[in-house]
Amino acid sequence: MSAFKSKPYWLIHHQTLLEWTDEPIRYRRDYVRQTKRSYEIPIRLKWMKPVKRPDLLPKKVVKNRASYDSVRGNWRKIVARHKKEYPGCPFDYKRKTLFP
Repeated sequence: MSAFKSKPYWLIHHQTLLEWTDEPIRYRRDYVRQTKRSYEIPIRLKWMKPVKRPDLLPKKVVKNRASYDSVRGNWRKIVARHKKEYPGCPFDYKRKTLFP
């Protein structure tokens, strides 16, 4: 069995646009199915997606695994990458939430 490898994902949590997995994503998906409001589940699962091109994220963000400080200075670039990878996502970039 291979060791777990952390990966960047969009919207693992509804108020965090970009973060790295710290366990297999199926655990988070199971948690969402078991504990979240029924109307939220399909939306959360639909938009919880891997970053398609992590090589195009700002290097500082990748190096620091999307720490607060690295994201703060690169927010526009992160938003642009997300919009390009998943157009139509209802994430509110100003309020920073999937459920405005």
